[in-house]
This record gives sequence, C-alpha cells and structure tokens, in this order.
Amino acid sequence: MIRRLHDTGRSGGWWFITWVPFGSIVLVVFLCLPSDYGVNRYGPEPDNVYRSRVARGEFRP
Repeated sequence: MIRRLHDTGRSGGWWFITWVPFGSIVLVVFLCLPSDYGVNRYGPEPDNVYRSRVARGEFRP
C-alpha cells in the first residue's frame, strides 16, 4: 500500500488516515488515482524502470 501511495506521489504516512472515521475511503480514493508520470521524489515511474532494465538486458521476462 505504501508503494502505491509513493507511486501516486504521496507519503506513506497517509496510511495513518485509516485510524480516522471514514479515513479508509480517502485512502481508497488515493490508491485508485493514476500514477504520476515521470520521476517523482520517490523514484522513476515503474514502467520506465522495467523497460530500461529490459533494454539493458538486466531483466528478461
């Protein structure tokens, strides 16, 4: 869940909102939003990491 929050450009600390009544609804909305395109403060876009590893021959499906 924290990886997905990072993928959308949010801190993993948003997980604590589940302790607030109806906070889990907010968290589900965040988890359903599309990923940030390009690089955010948590790293590059996951698809780009996969493609670059395949291109370099480091990962073969």
